[in-house]
Amino acid sequence: MAIKGKRTTFITDRLAAYERVPEKGERLNNGDLQSVCEVYKEYINHWNFMLAAYDGIRAMVARGVGFEQHERESNENFKRRIKELYSFGYSRSVVDLFNFYLFKKPATREVPNKLSSDELYQLFMNDCNLYGDSFDEVLLEDQRHASAVGHVGILVDKSSQTYENRAAEIENKVYPYIATYLPQDILWWEYERDTNGRPRLIFLKLRDDDGYYRLWWPNGFEVWKEVEDDNGRVAEGAGAELISEGSNPLGEIPFVWLINIKGRNRPIGLSDIEDIAYIDASIARNLSQGEEVITYAAFPILTKPKPEQGMGRLQDDLIGPTAVFEFDPEMPDSRPQWMEAKVSEPIEAILNWIKKKVEEIYRASNAGGMAATEISKQAKSGAALRTEFQLLNSKLVSKGTNIQKAEQNIMYFWLKWSNAEEMVKLYKVERPKSYEVENLSSDLANVMTANTIVKSQTFIHETMKKAARQMLPGATPEELQEIDREIEAYEPVLDPLAAMGNFDDDEDEKKPPAKKKPVAKKEPVAKKPAPKRTPVRAAA
Repeated sequence: MAIKGKRTTFITDRLAAYERVPEKGERLNNGDLQSVCEVYKEYINHWNFMLAAYDGIRAMVARGVGFEQHERESNENFKRRIKELYSFGYSRSVVDLFNFYLFKKPATREVPNKLSSDELYQLFMNDCNLYGDSFDEVLLEDQRHASAVGHVGILVDKSSQTYENRAAEIENKVYPYIATYLPQDILWWEYERDTNGRPRLIFLKLRDDDGYYRLWWPNGFEVWKEVEDDNGRVAEGAGAELISEGSNPLGEIPFVWLINIKGRNRPIGLSDIEDIAYIDASIARNLSQGEEVITYAAFPILTKPKPEQGMGRLQDDLIGPTAVFEFDPEMPDSRPQWMEAKVSEPIEAILNWIKKKVEEIYRASNAGGMAATEISKQAKSGAALRTEFQLLNSKLVSKGTNIQKAEQNIMYFWLKWSNAEEMVKLYKVERPKSYEVENLSSDLANVMTANTIVKSQTFIHETMKKAARQMLPGATPEELQEIDREIEAYEPVLDPLAAMGNFDDDEDEKKPPAKKKPVAKKEPVAKKPAPKRTPVRAAA
């Protein structure tokens, strides 16, 4: 975050054609659109590597990150090796694991009745980005990318097309929507402190997928496009084309940072794979090296005399996927032979090294408990697993809090666009403060056990509601309300053991039938067969 008047390691320095933030209405050229702030220039390679690590090995190869040609390797061999590269995708596994638990439990929202019944709000929750994606779906995907790269930006915008009344907006489905930008497309941001010392966003430049550039100020916005010359090239000094412009009735830039984990330099967030991505790429390189060992060393190697100078090669040797070594025939004991290729040791060394790296990946991500069977030969103790689960839970809570703040800010701008600022304080969202990273079945078993011990109808009703929400995380509010009504109408048996025919000590004292056990003594019938058994045993 660049804050004027305070020099920091992340201050925004002007790099391009202008030495200041442009004013709205100022004429710009292609170079002005392409310019980026100093923070962007510092982090862009890191962001590209994190995103490529999450997208997989082909994305890393396409971006040219993580793999280099050996100084003694031929171009043909390097191209072949790159073509055959593969990895196990641990970066993606870690990100997806975190996202699974973050969104396993839905957020709890307190929505004012006036807002929840509003048709435009319902349209937004079902299609928040104008691509048919629900708000919860977009939040999940945005957090997934924030987890991989560190943060994303969310613009809360509304069509500049005006309509006569709200009914016309509902008919044309015009409402505030959100657009997500990866760090690679947030080119320039500028902050300054207001009179109370709070940082205020005063300039923002974004790049859309279609190549357009969106420039925002507190009092308006502009959309620009680069201009190409007759040869289809974008000349830096050529004038850019202004596509559209408008005023900003909010008086502030409607932009929200969704930060994965807060870092030292705001608003730059920390990725969940800051170190893991490099280990993941290293594993892919090890796998490639192992394949090379198998390709060139898993077969016998032919040694043959090299031709004398000037004689040229006497004959061609037809060989398989193997290497050929030549020796000097004048050397003593020189003779053609097959050299045994020993590959087990280097292969085992590579596999053991990869295993160690995998252990470090899960340890660094606090996910060791989730992968205990994969990375450990011996079972971990309960205390060790609890510690790892607590560390992971703490991290998930921190990430969930940041999602909660981002959603609150999104709804702040959404309500402001809708001229409903009075409902900002009434809209509340809360993310779970505890995540079930151990085992859902154990929780359900605890609920069932507690229901047999605690003989309280209210307690049983509440535990049943909790179990329903655990078993049906995707249930709609209407379905949960119907389930709650059915639970409230249910009258549980407060003494299930008695209902099953088992009696406690008090009941045993009250009921003499327990004294009927001596009936077993009246077993003349049972004792009659005894003499008959004697001959059988004797015969045996």
